[in-house]
Amino acid sequence: MIKVAILGSPLQLVSFNSVQAGDNNRPTCILFYRDRHNLQESKYVNAKSVLLDNIITFRVSNQNKFFMTPLMVFLSIFSSAIYIGDALSAFQVFFLDIGHKLKLRKNIFLLDDGTSLDADSAEVIDRISNYNVRCIYSFSRASLNSYREYQTEKIVLPLGLRPPANWVKKLNSSNTDTIFIGSAYVAHGCMSEKRYTSEVCRVISLLEGTDCIGYFPHRREDSGSVSRMFNSLPKGRNSFSVFDVDIGFDIDLMLSNDVNVLSNFTLVSFPSTVLIMLSDAGFLDKVTRVVLIDSSAYISQDEKSRQLRILNKCKFTMESNNVRFSIH
Repeated sequence: MIKVAILGSPLQLVSFNSVQAGDNNRPTCILFYRDRHNLQESKYVNAKSVLLDNIITFRVSNQNKFFMTPLMVFLSIFSSAIYIGDALSAFQVFFLDIGHKLKLRKNIFLLDDGTSLDADSAEVIDRISNYNVRCIYSFSRASLNSYREYQTEKIVLPLGLRPPANWVKKLNSSNTDTIFIGSAYVAHGCMSEKRYTSEVCRVISLLEGTDCIGYFPHRREDSGSVSRMFNSLPKGRNSFSVFDVDIGFDIDLMLSNDVNVLSNFTLVSFPSTVLIMLSDAGFLDKVTRVVLIDSSAYISQDEKSRQLRILNKCKFTMESNNVRFSIH
């Protein structure tokens, strides 16, 4: 029999990999990766080699989705199980509807990437109520709690699937004392490159007791933009270095599950579901402090509401886990 997965984020790939690793009776797995996140090619190649070994994988883009759809429909009809990411886009719901309308009994599994906000989870529950979802998987126990009203099995996935990423050794041998987690604000059109650079400069100037800052680009950040940003930063007392992540800062940490990697570092970040995930998983327990950048006044109106929700969820999660943080 065939199992089909239709996923749309790198963290869902990690979830799927973890589920497969724990399955002793593995039928053929065919994965369709709907690349709505525009993952850089190098990061996708790394993800494929680390997470998708021995899994037949098709990368679905806007350019080829019309050719892929008939194949996906065919395989979905004849598959024994379907794995769906928690974003539940119209693209994914379409395939759930096929089985539902044809009255095909499918084993449907939901992979929650651990970054959902409570309101998102409520919407997902509303949308999956028509389907027989056998199990919801997530790395985050807190995220699974958001589905407590939905009566189905919920399983917390294990971490630590591989050795630490290449950048961990480089970080440990450097003089870096502050980690700046990059954001996809510019890539998403929420903020101009000039404003983003200005915000980075503003926060760095406020940091006391920091000398060496390591910048970890978001997996959707353009390397050219990062280079321009650092070339435009004022030359002062701080030194800067850019660390090249394997797949993504959070994903690399989740895969290695070394909660001590961030010990004694100051962490700087825009409001991000990355912080929610890392805090829930215990990675922020030993950081010196977390500095949150509140840029709600500068991002586009369409994104402002969601970013404020993320900011509040970051605050709540870190307070719950006794993580020291401040907002600038």
